[in-house]
Amino acid sequence: MFQTIKNSMKVGMAIVLGATLTGCISFSPPEQSANYPTQFASVPMAKAAPMGVKIDASDYFDDQHDADDALIGSNAVAIAKFTVHFAVEDNDTATTGDGGSAEISVALGGVSKAQLQAITDAAYADLVAQLQAAGRTIVSAEKVRNTVGYKGINFDGANGEVWEDSLHSGGIGGMLSSYGASGLPSWHVNPFGVGNTSILPWISNELKATVVTVDMRINFVEITSSGRGSALFSSDANVSAKPMLSLYGSRYEAIFSDSPPGAAGGLFILDRDEPIVVSGDFGAIKKGASSTRKIGANRSSKSGYTMVANPKKFKAMSLKAIQASNAAFVGFANDNKP
Repeated sequence: MFQTIKNSMKVGMAIVLGATLTGCISFSPPEQSANYPTQFASVPMAKAAPMGVKIDASDYFDDQHDADDALIGSNAVAIAKFTVHFAVEDNDTATTGDGGSAEISVALGGVSKAQLQAITDAAYADLVAQLQAAGRTIVSAEKVRNTVGYKGINFDGANGEVWEDSLHSGGIGGMLSSYGASGLPSWHVNPFGVGNTSILPWISNELKATVVTVDMRINFVEITSSGRGSALFSSDANVSAKPMLSLYGSRYEAIFSDSPPGAAGGLFILDRDEPIVVSGDFGAIKKGASSTRKIGANRSSKSGYTMVANPKKFKAMSLKAIQASNAAFVGFANDNKP
């Protein structure tokens, strides 16, 4: 396998890609990291979620690099990471040429950390169930965690607990709260050299399986801004928000290697301009703290709001978007069977 000149070239390209993403390549198996978890929770059992949003995957997802070759490499799939990043705050600012501005900030309320973890676990269970139904063999999380490669991961904290990070994307700032599926603690790629992605070929080679890592981003609000039409702020700046449940980021990385650190691999990734939107009512936005201050002859206004979500509806709608994303990836995997 991967012995032809064509495939050898792809392996070489994968090494270059790995260097670009991680900043370094290791030609020997990684050493166990200092924060390898001391214990693991039980992994969710496979369970398909209800049918989600109907989409044409070709309109939403792109295959970047050689994810198809990685999925052809083995019928076995080892899920090394499954993380859902929930937006828990979103904000935006509108400004005018004369110095006036209006800023809005909306926080997510009504949903607990335990409920966000439950959504993450159900999302993972759905992907496993869909892959199994498609005829893929799923390597147990226990076997994945016991590989030399997995033990070399730099985890987010001693036991991969929930972590929060600022999000600044497309000019919009906010806050994410991130959850790894139970039994698969959260970790992420540091492009400046931590090198978590570089360990995936070692996991793949040891398990003789295609390694898959998943990251998703759920948002709860749509904020729009304009430089016109708001007498409320005594300027032409205007910002507004409405409830909208969307999956605005979905990234499946697939890696296969029989000669690490070289590997065939790539991304099956949601187009950032095409979020998966779920229609329906899941809560209401309520006014919070506001402030107005004068800057020279102009006024700057800041409004605070809370999106109070119904947790059951929020979960159901989140899983509709995630199920559609998982189905798109499984369809792609079906098109690239060994």
